[in-house]
Amino acid sequence: MSHVILLTRSKEDNFRFIKLLQEERMAAETVNLPFVEYGFKPFDPSLKIEDAGKIIVTSRRAAQWVLQHRSHFVNRIFLVVGEATSEVLQKYDMEVEKSFPNVGELQAYLESQPPSPFFYIRGKQIKADLCLILNEKGHSCREVVVYEVYYLQEIKPLIRRKILTSELIILPLFSTASAKYILGHLFSGELDEARTRTKLLCISDAVLKSVADEGWAGTYVSEQPTLSSMCDLIKEISNE
Repeated sequence: MSHVILLTRSKEDNFRFIKLLQEERMAAETVNLPFVEYGFKPFDPSLKIEDAGKIIVTSRRAAQWVLQHRSHFVNRIFLVVGEATSEVLQKYDMEVEKSFPNVGELQAYLESQPPSPFFYIRGKQIKADLCLILNEKGHSCREVVVYEVYYLQEIKPLIRRKILTSELIILPLFSTASAKYILGHLFSGELDEARTRTKLLCISDAVLKSVADEGWAGTYVSEQPTLSSMCDLIKEISNE
């Protein structure tokens, strides 16, 4: 059976994923279709990072922004969400006090702590308004939005043909927001019929729950919210 693994994250994320897939020596063709790109904001000196307490970072993208301006974050202590986020910071000797698998566990931990000042570095889209929650709990939290997500508007004819002619399409999905946009825009018009040949592989239960049952060939969730776990799932599905 001819099949493709359709990679729709940013160019950088797709590159990391392709490297992992190549190590697995999978027979499936990987199609690089970056559906997402990120726009970063410059550092604002008025933020006064030196007056901040612990720094909250809930995404790898926000961690990358920190590294772009790391001279302002010397001797800062970080609370982070995600293994990849932690790895980005620790690679450059940033002090990660504690890492959490998801925002919910971070929120529960912060609510259990004595009142203290926090500084939240985030993207425009968030799952929970941590600053509002912390301030309501008696903490002091400031925040700054440092990046925004932009989505692809057009699909190149060559990739469109691959989607139309492949017997099986394996589509990994990594967030509820991107899943909603990608599925709504990718499988439209002449590509709508490809749904019945597409298996959706979700990074978490939350992403899986956000996927509507619209005639897909199958929906799955990885055991862990990591790239390596997603690679294992792709290998399993591609060998079925």
